[in-house]
Amino acid sequence: MDTQNKLLKKLPAIIDSDTGVRLATSHIYGFTAVGGGIELVKITLRDGKWGGVPKDVQLTKIGARKRMLAFSNANKGFLEIVNKDLAGGDSFPVLKAVLGVATGVVSFGAGLAFTVLTTASEISQSKSPVLARFGDEVWREEKIGKTVSSSFFGKDRQVGVHIARYFLEDPFRRQRNIVPYKWLVVEKRTDLFL
Repeated sequence: MDTQNKLLKKLPAIIDSDTGVRLATSHIYGFTAVGGGIELVKITLRDGKWGGVPKDVQLTKIGARKRMLAFSNANKGFLEIVNKDLAGGDSFPVLKAVLGVATGVVSFGAGLAFTVLTTASEISQSKSPVLARFGDEVWREEKIGKTVSSSFFGKDRQVGVHIARYFLEDPFRRQRNIVPYKWLVVEKRTDLFL
């Protein structure tokens, strides 16, 4: 058994599918400029393909959670820009579809393109749009695991994947266990180079 298969065997299965929730790339750079870069993997280009190389080569650390920023008067302009996209921007109607993500951990690959978010996912399954307020926080959750990748030719294979999810959280509701207290605003999945 080669090294890649040994490492894949160590990883937990990821059964949730990609939500497709995205904000503009500039927002992600804004979140990470304050809170720091990805914790679990280093994003790299290999053979013309972007992927993640685990920083812990033994894969003993497969999850991380970190507060990226809190909205305040100091970043009021950034808050307004984020809310504009959460509301659908100038040219996109707000979608009322809800993805209902209950938990998760995430990552994003530096330099990879994101699409504009036309809605936010709310954990409560309600259909109200989500907007950030002063005091709200952005948290990043990451996890590493394995999933099945289907090819065009019908050969399914297991692949390692790094997931970064960014949540808008209301700390008041979180402290009092009022659901929902967090809303998914970005998810990015990156295949791993093992």
